[in-house]
Amino acid sequence: MLGDVEEMDEAADELDRIGDKYGDRDHLKLEIVAYLRSTGGYLDPGSLAIHWTDNGKISLNSEVPR
Repeated sequence: MLGDVEEMDEAADELDRIGDKYGDRDHLKLEIVAYLRSTGGYLDPGSLAIHWTDNGKISLNSEVPR
């Protein structure tokens, strides 16, 4: 089981409250992505990195840091 149903419902309620308070923020996603990429705070899909701070430290022939 992935999680407690009650916890999932509480999380959904909290997200609804946040949405009601701050409104739709979907239009900011591209700006957020651009900012994170500019600061190196991202992980590309398929990356061997475990944490964004591993960006640039991993090549295809290296081991994944643990």
